[in-house]
Amino acid sequence: MKILSTILIAAALACAETAQGGSVASKLTIQAVVPPTLSFRITRQPSRLQITQSDIRRGYKDVPSGTVCRITTNSMQGYVLTVSAYRLLGAGRRNAPTNVYTSVTLFADGNSYQIAPDGSVDVLLLPRGVTTETKQLNYRFYIPPSTRAGSYPWPIRLLATLM
Repeated sequence: MKILSTILIAAALACAETAQGGSVASKLTIQAVVPPTLSFRITRQPSRLQITQSDIRRGYKDVPSGTVCRITTNSMQGYVLTVSAYRLLGAGRRNAPTNVYTSVTLFADGNSYQIAPDGSVDVLLLPRGVTTETKQLNYRFYIPPSTRAGSYPWPIRLLATLM
């Protein structure tokens, strides 16, 4: 910033001196390139996935507003939100290891995406100009009958990157 100020002052002085000494016209053009930026912060997300007997009988667990995040960007090309689902193993019937869920549906911006355990999905988001957005992500975890009710680590991770 100090360098730019020095250049502007020097250019103004040069123009002023030329104007006093004669009728020479000059033109000063300044161009600035602003690199795209992205700020991503999760403001709310559970640390545990709570599964009840009722969820197991129904075959799924809904988690409305499971993740709430705040994104600020100036990118005209948009950004990608990568949502990854990690496999959770629990003790099933007869204590045999079993997947706690078989898949998860992500609901975001009016669209739905299927994610397998150890899978991920890239959600393309195209803001218009400089924006700050709050995104609410909803989830539906599909639960096999062999899952035991309990508290499990939250299996969803998010990453936001510029396009």
